[in-house]
Amino acid sequence: MKKQAVMYFHWSMQDFDDADYFEMLEMMSAKDKKDRPIDPAIMWKQYQEKG
Repeated sequence: MKKQAVMYFHWSMQDFDDADYFEMLEMMSAKDKKDRPIDPAIMWKQYQEKG
């Protein structure tokens, strides 16, 4: 993970060492908006609009 952060985020080694591990872990494990669960009421409303 350290190598990826340095390469893709253009961080220095010191930046990585100073970063909040748990916040970074939460960010990296977040799902895309399209992959998140949807509220059934919103889903039903969208279904009704398409009908």
